[in-house]
Amino acid sequence: MNNVHFSILKRILSEEARSLPLSKIVRYLLEAIPVFIFYKFFTCLPYKTASAIGGFIARALGVLLPVSKIADNNLRRVFPEQSALERRKTIVGVWDNLGRLVGEMPKLHTLPIVDDPAKRPTTPHIFVENAHLFQNFHRQQQNVLFVSAHLGNWEVLAHIAQHYNMPFIRVFRKANNPFVNSLIQRNRGGVEGGFAPKGAEGARILFKNLKNKKNLGFLIDQKMNDGVEVPFFGLPAMTASAIVDLAVRFQLPIIPAQCIREKNGSFRLIMHEALIIEAGELDDTKRVAVLLQLHALFENWIRAHPEQWLWLHRRWKNTP
Repeated sequence: MNNVHFSILKRILSEEARSLPLSKIVRYLLEAIPVFIFYKFFTCLPYKTASAIGGFIARALGVLLPVSKIADNNLRRVFPEQSALERRKTIVGVWDNLGRLVGEMPKLHTLPIVDDPAKRPTTPHIFVENAHLFQNFHRQQQNVLFVSAHLGNWEVLAHIAQHYNMPFIRVFRKANNPFVNSLIQRNRGGVEGGFAPKGAEGARILFKNLKNKKNLGFLIDQKMNDGVEVPFFGLPAMTASAIVDLAVRFQLPIIPAQCIREKNGSFRLIMHEALIIEAGELDDTKRVAVLLQLHALFENWIRAHPEQWLWLHRRWKNTP
């Protein structure tokens, strides 16, 4: 573990030691040390090797974990026509995708970004479809709200937005372990923009940055207990609605972005046309109408590549 990682541990310990009991600090350290070791291990490997090893480890271990039962129950409800073998194949793919994402994180920023189909290399890269949307909004000095789902490698969008001079503030859920949380936030490839945690603290950060004409990025495909109920794959799902409120209040376009994992460690990021919401009174009926449009997109993306979505989450009500 290098000096950078030790400095992270030291910094967090000095900041939180006053509020955490010693037993909890020790437990968090014991949990975090293997994570730091794995991260350092992946940092030392070539990109493709790190991706492959991350996928291998996750495939081998993930299917044995209790959380895989959640994925199986989700798939059973959404795709009742699938056999147990088909569901297991999807779950193995989910773990492979997640393991690869972890392995790729330290060096994702090294992948070349291409927006001309004729210039796509055979080596790992990120191809951007409809890159003109970035260019148009940047040229117009228009800030936007990016929205996506936990598909492919959901860290890709932040790298692409920075490449086109449109970095954004990312809304995220803090990891329960503060040592792990700090590692994640500090080692996302040096992407500009910053982070805003969910909750009141994050809301203040979002409003401040919107007033300063900054872009924001949201992943809204996970359960939000204090959100609004939206049908997702025909099942009721509590969904965060803040993106709709902000779009109306600040009159900002919502840009859906779809990440697809391709062969050879590459990705395709598809920028979809902007969703413009008219100004006016905002109630839950209007919120749900907008979220339905976004979730219809998500459904199409997930059906096309079900193994690339995070089925491990209790997205729907009453998920066992």
